[in-house]
Amino acid sequence: MGILDKIKSVFIVPEDSQGSANTVAASSTTTTSQDKQDTSVSMNSENRQKFYELLSGILEKNNLPGYDYLEYKKALQSVAKLANMDEANVYRTVFAAAQAMNVDAAHLMSTASSYLSVLETEQAKFHQAADKFLADQVQNKSSDIKSTQQKLDDSKQQLETLHREIEELEKNLAILTSDLSQVQAKIAANKADFNSNYVSFVDEIKKDIQKMKQYLQ
Repeated sequence: MGILDKIKSVFIVPEDSQGSANTVAASSTTTTSQDKQDTSVSMNSENRQKFYELLSGILEKNNLPGYDYLEYKKALQSVAKLANMDEANVYRTVFAAAQAMNVDAAHLMSTASSYLSVLETEQAKFHQAADKFLADQVQNKSSDIKSTQQKLDDSKQQLETLHREIEELEKNLAILTSDLSQVQAKIAANKADFNSNYVSFVDEIKKDIQKMKQYLQ
C-alpha cells in the first residue's frame, strides 16, 4: 500500500463500509452532544492506532541486521512489564544483556538516530502525500461545489420564472372569472328586461283583443 493509499485509509471511510455506516445512521434518529463527543474520541483513537501501526511497520521494514535499538526497545518494553524495577534499572538490565552480545551504548544510540532519520523521511513523504491528497480533494470538491451552485442558481431562476407564470395565470384567471360573472349578470338582466316587456306586450295585445270583441261585434 502506497503512502497516499495509507492516508486515504485514515481519512476516508472505505466504500464497502458506507452501507454499514448508513445503516447505523438510519437506526438512530437522535444523537446527543455526548454521543457526538464519544464518536469523535473513538475516531481519533482509531486514527492514532492506524498511524501507530503505519509507523511501526515502517520501522520494522527498515530494521537493521543484528541487535540494535529496535531489539533493545522491545526488550525494554518486555522487562518493564515483567519486572518490578525503576526505569534506570530496566535500561541497565536490558543493556547488560545487550553487552553480552557485544553491543555497546554507542551502537544503540547511533541506530536509534538512524531510525529517527527513517521516520523523518517518512514524515516528509506523508506530508507531501497528504498535501497532494488535500489539493486533489479541494480541486474535486471545488468543481462539485461550482457545478452544484450553478444547478442551484438555475433551479432558483426556473422557480422564479415559474412563480411569475403562476402569478400571471392567477391574474388572468381572476379576470376571466370576473368577465364571466359580468356576462352572466348582464344576460340575466337582459332576460329579465325582455320578459318584463314581453309580458307587457302580451297583456296589452290580449286586452285589445278582448276590447275588440266587446266593441266591434
